[in-house]
Amino acid sequence: MIRPDDPHVPPRAATAPKLTGLVLAGGASRRMGRDKGALDYGGEPQVRRAWRLLESVCGEAFVSTNAARAAAPPYRDLPLILDPEDYTGPAAGLLAAWARRPDSAWLALAVDMPLVDRALLAALVEQRDPHAIATCF
Repeated sequence: MIRPDDPHVPPRAATAPKLTGLVLAGGASRRMGRDKGALDYGGEPQVRRAWRLLESVCGEAFVSTNAARAAAPPYRDLPLILDPEDYTGPAAGLLAAWARRPDSAWLALAVDMPLVDRALLAALVEQRDPHAIATCF
């Protein structure tokens, strides 16, 4: 359960915070055996597709990944937020994003969800309560 007094959760803002996109792409892809973000989907790497999608909805988006991937294609020319080394999993990306932009609200999308489209994200954004700690389907 998320507690409003948790020091890792940003406080609620009096005004609606700016919505910023975040592609979560720091996973090891152990079961897949290769980087899911680099997989081609519709003619481009999944990480680039997810980043473009979030940027189209939010106006600004970042990719959260680990330091080992940062210099490799297709990541090196995307706006990155590096996961902290002492955390693993999706929480690492969220913590890094909150640390980088504590005044932003984050629309997070896992890199391995290629069927998510702009209409789905737009519906989520439209139905969000900008003063709540989190909104999800």
